[in-house]
Amino acid sequence: MQRSKTAQTAVNSSKESSSKLIKSNSITPAQCPLSGCDQSLMASNFLQHYLRDHSSLSFISIDDRETMLFHFEESAFPLNIPYCLGVLAYGGRQPGRPEQQPVKQGYAVENQFLPQRFKELKNHLPVLVMACRKVPLAAGESVPQGDHDGGKNVSIVFWLLTMGTGSVQVVGYLSIGDLLLRHQRRRMVKVCELTNSSRELPGIVCLAKEWNLLELNRSEIDLLSHDGTSLIKLEVMIDGPC
Repeated sequence: MQRSKTAQTAVNSSKESSSKLIKSNSITPAQCPLSGCDQSLMASNFLQHYLRDHSSLSFISIDDRETMLFHFEESAFPLNIPYCLGVLAYGGRQPGRPEQQPVKQGYAVENQFLPQRFKELKNHLPVLVMACRKVPLAAGESVPQGDHDGGKNVSIVFWLLTMGTGSVQVVGYLSIGDLLLRHQRRRMVKVCELTNSSRELPGIVCLAKEWNLLELNRSEIDLLSHDGTSLIKLEVMIDGPC
């Protein structure tokens, strides 16, 4: 049974054996994707950075079949600026079995420098839940002001971001719907690797690869929010390597 953990309200397959996985040393640093933060990150201090320097972000640890739950409204997201809804630490497909945790299975790097109360998360996979409300901009055009500027061109993009998975493909599920659950969408997405290759949407190298993200267009935003009168619900689940 799927279990949900409420994380934040934003207002305004078959199992792989570890022998088949290739562990990454993740020696290439990347800049934190949060606006205004210029911290250079490695996979080993990725989780520590968000627990220490961005402690206002919602954070939970989840295991197999658990989800991180958000409620938000469109105006919570600034235009064309990547926004982090929250941080999760994924503990693997079999709760209570340390040998099945991501680091032990070879698709994560050990989390170092953690505060004492988070030491039990050293073998978990940290994941950022990212979003961006965007409108296409012509060359030299400035970001428009106002909640609905851009009209029909406004969309909201959601994706998952981590470091240290290397060549291992880790997948998750993004489920979006209205609060009454009359309208819902669910998409399997790849957990993207943070690099310095994309400034617009960190970790998304190619927007044409739709399975890297979930995108809501203007009509879908209006449908799920009941024309801006209700919050939208997002559930995030990590399924591990495929």
